[in-house]
Amino acid sequence: MRKNHIRILAGDQVSLELSPYDLSKGRITFRHIEKRGTPARTGYRGRR
Repeated sequence: MRKNHIRILAGDQVSLELSPYDLSKGRITFRHIEKRGTPARTGYRGRR
């Protein structure tokens, strides 16, 4: 099974899937993107 890591922060709007057998277990399936500014650049250019 392939696992993708969705990057989220506290306060982000997300969609969840809940298990029908155990409602205390679920997974985040989608992060709703809101317009923020451009991300800060770190200056990291990778391996040379």
